Amino acid sequence: MATLYRIRQEFHDLERRLYDSGGEVTQEIAARLAELDLAGRGKIDAYGDYIQECMAGVKACRDESRRLTDRARLLEGRVRLLKQRAREYMYERDVRRIEGKRHTVMIQKHGGKLPIEVDDNLEPRNLPTYYQLIDIDMTAVRHALEAGEQLEWARLGERGESVRVK
Repeated sequence: MATLYRIRQEFHDLERRLYDSGGEVTQEIAARLAELDLAGRGKIDAYGDYIQECMAGVKACRDESRRLTDRARLLEGRVRLLKQRAREYMYERDVRRIEGKRHTVMIQKHGGKLPIEVDDNLEPRNLPTYYQLIDIDMTAVRHALEAGEQLEWARLGERGESVRVK
């Protein structure tokens, strides 16, 4: 069976032949036009079937994606809850590490740079320009705080903690 592209090309060729012949439709041209029309309709039906099949596949994939996203959200919630329970248990016993037969659970400080805590009511436009980007230039604030500069509106905070399972 011809492709839709080939059917279109043949229609264009027949149109040129009609134009060249002054618009006279011969039996041969009429028969070929009817064949091409039938072939085009059949091809369009096949396109329609395939498009609907693809659309059904897209819907199924999107539904599956939502299902998996919801499941991931549920599992993340369980992880948060279980880690919180482990943290509370360990805090109550004043321990930061417990070794089981298969897993070691520990509370440890986050690594990296100390977080910067900025006053909630701070207006960035009231700061000296060298501490500003669009909002606050946290890199400049960090450098100043780490260099020992005292800023009444910002300070280095404590590192957070997380529960690790090995």
